[in-house]
Amino acid sequence: MLEIASDRAGARTDAALGVFGKPVHVVAGTRGIAFTHGREAEAYSWDEVRSIDVRRRSVRIAVADRSYVFRLVIDDVVEPTLSTVFASILEELRAHKFSRNGTAWHEYQNAIERIEGEFADEDDRVPQLAAAGLLVAIGAMSTVVVAAMVNAAAARAVPAGAFSIGDRIGATDPRAIVAAFAFSSLMTSYVFRFALGRQSLIWARGVARGWHRSGSRAWHIVIRQLGRSLLATSSSAAIVLLALLAFWPNIATTVLIDAAGVRNEVLLPFISVDESWRNAVEVSRVDPASPDDHAGVRIRFADGREIATNAHMLGGGSEGQLFELAKTWWKQAAR
Repeated sequence: MLEIASDRAGARTDAALGVFGKPVHVVAGTRGIAFTHGREAEAYSWDEVRSIDVRRRSVRIAVADRSYVFRLVIDDVVEPTLSTVFASILEELRAHKFSRNGTAWHEYQNAIERIEGEFADEDDRVPQLAAAGLLVAIGAMSTVVVAAMVNAAAARAVPAGAFSIGDRIGATDPRAIVAAFAFSSLMTSYVFRFALGRQSLIWARGVARGWHRSGSRAWHIVIRQLGRSLLATSSSAAIVLLALLAFWPNIATTVLIDAAGVRNEVLLPFISVDESWRNAVEVSRVDPASPDDHAGVRIRFADGREIATNAHMLGGGSEGQLFELAKTWWKQAAR
């Protein structure tokens, strides 16, 4: 490891290792190759390296007991276009043919300069404003859509012949906001790639590295984070899924009313709190408490427990239908 790290004739780079992009530092010299991350390090001589190739725009190095798959990183942002030229450098080092005056090294340096030059051609305020505006617009609309989808899912989860009482999800719910803007980041990234093609990735990677020069310091930070969010499509998709899964308690935790009585289910039916119609002492209509509220139905039981539909979302039918059926079920149980 010390011989590889102290070899001035070698090559070194920051990289993202594996599927989750674990940050590592890759050092390759005439003796072998080493991977360092934090206080840990693994070093291999070239005799232990079985193959070096490029797969899915990533460098893959197969050693005696495992494989290392990584992509090069420039200013904390992955740059897949450098994988092929860096693999060529490793092949020359492995074959003891590497030179700083050789073709592979010059191609590597030219590729880095080309990346900076291509971004300079794309560095403009127009894509910045377009991406920021699209992200905000899609995110704002998606908050309403996500809330409506969750409320519809909760209403459709009601069994046939039953009513449900639950809490309506609003567009300002933190879970709806997180899911909406993660989805917006995903959609903005795809729209830019469809509209600009390869230039969209060049621009996004450049601003994510902080190479853009226009705007104030605050705007510079905002656009840099915007670029990083547009590149993190896998993370955005995972956040959308996790945020939607966070709504499961609202869908599963409901009050179900049917001919058998009232079941207050908490995620799983076998831990529900059941009240039969024989224990009911009152079924009545409730007047709206404010002009923004609506009339509801209240059911009281002998043990003091009560439920009411006002200020909650009723699924399976209207308040009038629930009131008529609840009275019928109550009278039938009293016979």
